[in-house]
Amino acid sequence: LAGGWEVRSSYSGAEETWVELLPDGSAEGSARSFSRGRGWRAAPREGGKVGWRLTVTMEDKISSPLTFDGTVREDEYVGLSYSGRVLAPSKRTGQPAEVGEFRAWQR
Repeated sequence: LAGGWEVRSSYSGAEETWVELLPDGSAEGSARSFSRGRGWRAAPREGGKVGWRLTVTMEDKISSPLTFDGTVREDEYVGLSYSGRVLAPSKRTGQPAEVGEFRAWQR
């Protein structure tokens, strides 16, 4: 799963961006809404389902986490695809809250 991913998101400031997942578990990327990567982790999907559960966390300009949490599957048109929800801390509770959706494919 390491490598570059093109990302399309409904989250403002990260509508069209890329994220690079490095083999050491760190991440890099480029978007108006985040300044650097925190890291990534992957695990096989539960229940014997095909694919991976992938979580990528970036940091915004004030070091708050912006997390892309989703599932990686093989796609006959783009190879590997990754889609799910964008999470950020709630302003009221500080707990992760869904702020958008995304779809990505490996470059």
